Amino acid sequence: MDFSFISEVPRPLGLEAETARVANEIRQKYPDFFAWVQAGENLTSLNPTGEYLSATGEDGQIQKAQVPAEAQGTVGEPWLLGKADIEYFYHLARPADVGCACPYGWVEKVERVVDQQYPLFGVERFPDLWDKAAHVLWLIIKNEVFSEYNAGVGVLAALVLLERNGIAVHTHDAGLRALVLKARALIAHSKDDLEYDEDDAVRSLGSLLRAD
Repeated sequence: MDFSFISEVPRPLGLEAETARVANEIRQKYPDFFAWVQAGENLTSLNPTGEYLSATGEDGQIQKAQVPAEAQGTVGEPWLLGKADIEYFYHLARPADVGCACPYGWVEKVERVVDQQYPLFGVERFPDLWDKAAHVLWLIIKNEVFSEYNAGVGVLAALVLLERNGIAVHTHDAGLRALVLKARALIAHSKDDLEYDEDDAVRSLGSLLRAD
C-alpha cells in the first residue's frame, strides 16, 4: 500500500520558519511511522532492516541523543507550542489526497493543549521538558483533537517541542510506534480506573522518551 505526503504545506500565520523546518525533518526521517498513522494505525511497523515486526521489546526502544549538558533544555523560559504549530502538524501528518481543512471543533481542543503547557497559579504541572512533551502527546491522542492522525500530530508536537528546546531524540519508526501504542494503552487504562494517576502515566511516557 502506498502512502504520500503533501510535498509543500503552506505555513499558517504565526508559524515560525524554524518550527516548520524541524517538523518537516522529523516527518521525512520517519516515513514508515507516518505511513502507519495514515493507514489508521493498522499496519505493522518497519524496523531498520526493512522487515515488518511488532514494535515491542528492544526494537521499540527510544534513545536520547548524546548532546552537551548545556544543550539539554533552554536557559530561561522554554520555547512552547502554539496553536499554529499544532495546526501545521495536522497538515503534515495527513495524506496528500485528504482535504486541507482542519476538522470542525479543533480550535478549542488545540487551545486547551497549548494552555496546559503553562503554569497554573504559578505552579508547573510538568516542569521537566521530557514530561511536558509527553503530556502534549498524551493530550492530543486522549482528547482526539483531530478526527484522524492524532498519533502523527502528537509525535510531531512532542519531538518538535524537545528539539526546539535543544534536546534531540534518536529513535526509528518502530520506536515511535511503540510510544504511541503505550500511550493508547495507558489512556485506555485511565478510562477504566477512576483512581488512575494521569500524571504518573505521563511521566512514564516521558521516561520512555528520555530512555538511554
